[in-house]
Amino acid sequence: MEGHAQPRLAVRAARVERRWRLAALVLGAFVLSIGCNPLATFSFIFEPDHMVAPKCPIACDGKEVKVVIQGKQGAGENRHAQPAEKLQELAPEVA
Repeated sequence: MEGHAQPRLAVRAARVERRWRLAALVLGAFVLSIGCNPLATFSFIFEPDHMVAPKCPIACDGKEVKVVIQGKQGAGENRHAQPAEKLQELAPEVA
């Protein structure tokens, strides 16, 4: 009888080991997917959005609004950037 118990224990141990490996894999994937700062990730997911009115609204009543977003990538110089003074001259005043 003891001869049959050994293979059953080995099979069961192999199943338990596979389950532990699967659990470790899932946990590791979860930990790696939450990013550098887990607290920031959880606060981003679970914290409600705080909708606050802007101090200076972009749009004026009765006027068409154009918004330009200029991005910069890398450490190189941006040839299309203009000084703030030149942009203020070109942009119409918002009342």
